[in-house]
Amino acid sequence: MFLQHVINSKRLPRNEQIRVKDPTETLEPPSRILYIRGLTRPFTLPLLKELLSRFGTLVDGEFWLDKIKSQCFVTYTTLEEAQNAREGLDGCRWPSTNPKTLSVRFGRQNEFEFSKSHDLPPDQMSIDAMDTTNNRLIQEKSNNTNNKTSTSLRRSASPNNETKINNKKIRPSGNNDVREWDLPKFHQEKEKSPTERNVIEETTVKSNEPPAKGLDDYFRKTKAKPAIYWLPLTEEQILERTRRHEQRTAERDEEQRKRQLDETARVSNSNKDSKSRSNNNDITSSNRSHRRSPSPREKRRRVSSSNVSSPRRDTKRH
Repeated sequence: MFLQHVINSKRLPRNEQIRVKDPTETLEPPSRILYIRGLTRPFTLPLLKELLSRFGTLVDGEFWLDKIKSQCFVTYTTLEEAQNAREGLDGCRWPSTNPKTLSVRFGRQNEFEFSKSHDLPPDQMSIDAMDTTNNRLIQEKSNNTNNKTSTSLRRSASPNNETKINNKKIRPSGNNDVREWDLPKFHQEKEKSPTERNVIEETTVKSNEPPAKGLDDYFRKTKAKPAIYWLPLTEEQILERTRRHEQRTAERDEEQRKRQLDETARVSNSNKDSKSRSNNNDITSSNRSHRRSPSPREKRRRVSSSNVSSPRRDTKRH
């Protein structure tokens, strides 16, 4: 099978897809965005775009390919073109040297934006990443609104308006205790819009807040790379560790002393046994020696008894 596949791949052109199996059915809602997986090098970006453009026109700037050229997002101008491309590429092998089959499904706009902004596949899209993108969009909108309010304030703060405001006698209702030299400040606060007041309050609150502490503030860091964070022990922990260490050393010393006593007792018992055995051997050997070597008196008796008994034997013979 592999040899036949190699022969067929040599016969076919390089940029022709090979149908291996029928396209799979999908339950996802159709869209103009396609997510293609199973690509394998070697191939070039113009060849890939030329293959995709056979099924319809591609939207400029709405294309993403990962670094290792294994998966991509593509956007067609119409929904019909995207459906035709999915049916024509799903279950095919491209390029001809690719041992894998292409898997094509309809993609979503948030997946495409995540992959294009983070240069990561949509499988790695998490809730945190979505939150960061949403926060970025919200921040951009708030910046645009702040710019609009600032421009409107600049227009309202023209010299003619200032003279009109200065000429008017403003008597603040409910603020009869306001002093004359504090009236300009009161006028400035009154002229500010609610959005600008909220922005100023937020900035003052943020400026009053202490800076956020990181790992460097709570831990100590080694100079060697990669850095390792560590935390010094407290005095209570040091005392507890020294107490445990002393307890363990005392237990080890006690065990060693018991072992030495047992060893000395065993050696002394073995010495006593050896001495008793040697004494018994000496006694038995001495007894044997006394039996084997008779005294001189016993020798004389044995000789005399032998002389007396010899003539009697002779008489009996006669």
